[in-house]
Amino acid sequence: MSTVPGLLAVIDGATLHTQSVPLGLSPAGVAVSSVTNMIYVINYCGNDPNCMDGTLTVVDGATLATQTVDVGYQPLYIAVDSVTNKIYVVNPNCCSGLNGWVTVLDGVTLSTEIVFVGVSPGKPTPSRHQSFKIPLLACSGSSGSRISEDSRSRWGVRVTCKPEVDS
Repeated sequence: MSTVPGLLAVIDGATLHTQSVPLGLSPAGVAVSSVTNMIYVINYCGNDPNCMDGTLTVVDGATLATQTVDVGYQPLYIAVDSVTNKIYVVNPNCCSGLNGWVTVLDGVTLSTEIVFVGVSPGKPTPSRHQSFKIPLLACSGSSGSRISEDSRSRWGVRVTCKPEVDS
């Protein structure tokens, strides 16, 4: 991955006028909430040329003002749930063999929670039950998992692996 600072090109749909918004190093994905008019861009390397800490650039679609949130080691996928105003950033941790995680952000406060989900989680997809499924390479022999919050503690949210089946 290139460690070049990114730019987000914002195009006014009525005038086709463009503006550029500076991002972190190696932008890797973008998601938009049409409800809140916010744009979310994950930066694989954050502001670290060694790519040890990723960030999320939050862009206000009306003013183009930005905020930066730390989201951990090499974020790769992003999804927005416009109903709950939650942003899901997936950190696969793919090369270490350790569990990956999802950083869940509150769209209002930008506070974060870490949810550990298993080895090499993939791109999140919404289910018809307004939860997100995170495909995993390994989760108790399953090919997929749905995040299920069992309990909360000062260490974050504990999850269990459940088969990737809608009912």
